[in-house]
Amino acid sequence: MGIVMKVLSKSVIVILSLVMATSAWSGVNIQPSKLYFSGVLKLGSKMKYVRVHLKPGMRFVAVMGVYKNRRGENTVKAWLVTEENFRRRRAGKRYYYIKGAGGTVRKTGKIVYRATKEGDYYFLIRSGSTNGNTPVKLVVYTLQPRLTPEFLRERKFYDRMYRAYIAMFKSRYFDINVRVCGIKNAFSDYESNITICRELIIDLKRKGHGEAIKFILHHEFAHSLLKIWGWPLYDNEDVADEFATVLSLMFRQYKAPLAAARWWAKRPVSARYLRYKIRKYDRHTITIQRARNILKWMKEPRKLLKKWQKFLISNMTNAALKVLKRGWEKGTLTWVNIDVVRAEIARRVRLQRQCR
Repeated sequence: MGIVMKVLSKSVIVILSLVMATSAWSGVNIQPSKLYFSGVLKLGSKMKYVRVHLKPGMRFVAVMGVYKNRRGENTVKAWLVTEENFRRRRAGKRYYYIKGAGGTVRKTGKIVYRATKEGDYYFLIRSGSTNGNTPVKLVVYTLQPRLTPEFLRERKFYDRMYRAYIAMFKSRYFDINVRVCGIKNAFSDYESNITICRELIIDLKRKGHGEAIKFILHHEFAHSLLKIWGWPLYDNEDVADEFATVLSLMFRQYKAPLAAARWWAKRPVSARYLRYKIRKYDRHTITIQRARNILKWMKEPRKLLKKWQKFLISNMTNAALKVLKRGWEKGTLTWVNIDVVRAEIARRVRLQRQCR
């Protein structure tokens, strides 16, 4: 495997140098958000709170989805207060919430506040039912008025990946969005736009699997690209995992699939998890099997690349085909089927002549 990686790395350096020179439009959208809470709370009469820090120009956002309790009631009371008023409340004194940033929420609701002063703020929430025990799906986050250096570095990573995709494969433009979703997830929508949820990124980094983010991006890109190409199995999760492994090899991101495999291998396969997959019609293979599949593919990278190359070559850009041909001629891309590459180049030349 080490020999294959060394061979692949030389070819990808050439391809990435081609990518850096590409001035393709980038559809990367980074939401400059900081997540404070995302989950389900069971609220009673006792007030619960989430503390956030705001600076002038920043926006506070709280999104609530209230479920019915045993009495069929689905209301909560929520307010945003300053630190001073929070202390007054704790001391049992009269306090005031920020005007326009609080009230009663029934079923669903959203509170947005634009800060004018810097400081700590407290989002208070309790059940609106006399019986209490009201479950609520709560997401609390803040938005910066502009991209900070941290978010600019994040955009640079996704922008480079986007340009690499466009430079290597024939595809129309699509978007890559990184934002708060209210769930740990990533998906490719019906228009082939990709969304990576902030909750998933935070969870992976917290658990030491940050490299898996790259594999997840490849997985969603596989869905998008196969759909754009009109392939009938574009929504097959195992096919997307296999294609993502191929992309990881082509872009020299060898740690990414292994990190994803470790992450899935550590996720428990409980009866509750299986019931959820059946109830929600989740088409993903169970986590431990996804991990096994990736490890098997990574053990035989040359075999995997040969398996996919005929299909990919017909959907690669002219510039990428020239890189493959040049790499084979120099002896650095021995896994390439040069006959297939030459046949595809010749086919495109004939089509170009016919169109003149």
